[in-house]
Amino acid sequence: MSRRITVLCVLILFGHADAELRLASVFGDHMVLQRGKSINIWGTADSGTSIQVRIANISASISTDTTGRWQTLLPPLPPGGPHTLHVSSDIESVQLADVLIGDVWLAAGQSNMSWPLHRVTNAAEELSEAHWPNLRLMTMPTVASDVPQEGTDRLEASGGGRWVVCQPDSVAEFSAVAYFFGRRLQSEIGVPIGLVEIAWPSSPIETWIDEESLLANALLFQGLQESLSHSKAVFARHARGRLQWETALADPGVAAAFTSRTVDIRDWSPQRIPGTWKFHGMVWFRREVNIPASWRGQDLLLDLGASHGLDMAYFDDRALDLETAGWRVPGHWVDAAIATITVRASDRDYAGGLFGSDPQALPHISPAKAPENGQSLAGLWHQRAGQRRPTSIPLPQKLPASAYNGMVHPLQPMRLRGVIWYQGEANISDGALYADKMETLIRNWRRVFVTPDLPFYFVQLAPHRYRMGESLPLLWEAQSTVPTRVTHTHMVVIHDVSDPDDMHPRNKRPVGERLARLALEDTYGLNSPNVHGPIFSALRVEGTHAILEFAHAEGLTTCDGEAPSLFEVAGADGEFVPAETTIQGHSIIVQHPSGIQPTSVRFAWSETAMPNLVNGAGLPAAPFRTQDSRRPIGD
Repeated sequence: MSRRITVLCVLILFGHADAELRLASVFGDHMVLQRGKSINIWGTADSGTSIQVRIANISASISTDTTGRWQTLLPPLPPGGPHTLHVSSDIESVQLADVLIGDVWLAAGQSNMSWPLHRVTNAAEELSEAHWPNLRLMTMPTVASDVPQEGTDRLEASGGGRWVVCQPDSVAEFSAVAYFFGRRLQSEIGVPIGLVEIAWPSSPIETWIDEESLLANALLFQGLQESLSHSKAVFARHARGRLQWETALADPGVAAAFTSRTVDIRDWSPQRIPGTWKFHGMVWFRREVNIPASWRGQDLLLDLGASHGLDMAYFDDRALDLETAGWRVPGHWVDAAIATITVRASDRDYAGGLFGSDPQALPHISPAKAPENGQSLAGLWHQRAGQRRPTSIPLPQKLPASAYNGMVHPLQPMRLRGVIWYQGEANISDGALYADKMETLIRNWRRVFVTPDLPFYFVQLAPHRYRMGESLPLLWEAQSTVPTRVTHTHMVVIHDVSDPDDMHPRNKRPVGERLARLALEDTYGLNSPNVHGPIFSALRVEGTHAILEFAHAEGLTTCDGEAPSLFEVAGADGEFVPAETTIQGHSIIVQHPSGIQPTSVRFAWSETAMPNLVNGAGLPAAPFRTQDSRRPIGD
């Protein structure tokens, strides 16, 4: 079964009428709270309720507002634990056990971020070693919404996220990149690490940005107003369908139209049981049953046998209770020679059925005390379709701000240490615009999480055979500019551990560990040597030679001992050809094979490029082009 639960949030479906004391669903046993920062705790209860919160040696009191929501801020705590988080009112209490204080990192993006550990290179070995008691994990359900959701609504509706201790069975479906990142941090800095995975395959960057930021950059996000209007219309239509569906499920009047003894079934269709059907929604089945005189006044059991999609059964027009042995019919209802059995199927998968060739698996009815004396219900029934189930919104993660509303906004009271990001495949055609979109996203999240310098480390996309010309190199170029525009952002290059024929490279360990090396230096100040691969920094031309200088180029070399590969040079004619290359210290000397003066140079400028240039730490050089290769050097 898939680990992912996708929910389309509709505000009219959720509420707090029960007034139960609740913590937001991002809280749970085994969680990690951010050290060194004020700690937000929030939830819901009845309006006007006094709430007490206590952890370690600190406590706070707060009263709920008129909507029943409450939030309190506790002073910072040092790393450690385990602690118990106590939350109580005058009549209720909640306790969360094994809570640690450490660093919390958000792991976001699309399918390469959500790629699970059990599907990576050397998965069996990696899983066998995945015993990290101070590494805690939570995967957020994929939730789309057209309006910002609160943490107390959206996770309750979806079944909730759940914090787990990192061990082989709990981490198998978790983000491999995030796991390798968190494992390296935990082993190096020795404090608890909490990882929150919010990733959604095929999600473009626009879905992760809030509407306010999108509208403030409307010229960047082309067609935004039309997209937002379409999104709201789609969600509104879905909300109406869901309301009709939920009403039909719960309304006894709807059931009565199918279960009453007086229903005219002449327009119902015959259905042979055992049998299967296909319908996206409710299907009703009924038939008459002869009740032997000896059964009257006795409890009966209705056993529908092997079935799929059934959720209600009726004896005459009365709903039955489902027990382990079957649907129980109280004896005082059994008072006539003929009864009507009605069954409702609320199908979710377009297919359901009452089926099975084994006589023991066929539908039958019998006295509860003598099930061996039953009678088969196989044969001809009648069926009629009821309320259709609303179809899911196709690819809701494609709608602008929808993942932000459903997955990021509910987390906003949390305090974080930083973010790791692996996304871009869904924006492959953006080119230079992607850098502006990333800057918009980073500034948006820093505002939302109230951390102006929130660290943001990301992965440059891997080479892949998209067959889209220069689209991927142009996106690489855009990604490479982000750290020069936004402080505390850094990028890792991974073309050396990729497979151009696989959009989801399986060797995730170097990816996560390279992100961790960035964090160890930039966030934790450990001054780790060579956390970056070589980055082109300057160019000068001397006669027929172009001299390319690189930063982070200590020990500049190639991984295969050959001359640096995939450098191309163009002369005045603008035609690029493979260059002759030589390493000289921290520089690469590039020469045109015809001996003419170079005007432009580019490196690894192909969607399947896997060049051999690395520094002494074995980290690969990032693709680039000089002067954007749009004009000759020196112009």
